[in-house]
Amino acid sequence: MNANQYDWNVQVHLGGVTFEGPGMETRAEAEAIKGIVEESSEVDEVEVFRQ
Repeated sequence: MNANQYDWNVQVHLGGVTFEGPGMETRAEAEAIKGIVEESSEVDEVEVFRQ
């Protein structure tokens, strides 16, 4: 499946580059990924969004 088939995703901004996750079925999954990224990396911003 590709990201378009999921309602939620995570976008990570790091040093002027934006990375997008593979897509998640629930907001809770996306928020969990956001928390993991924020705790383990020095990122500029992490966003959860509905696609």
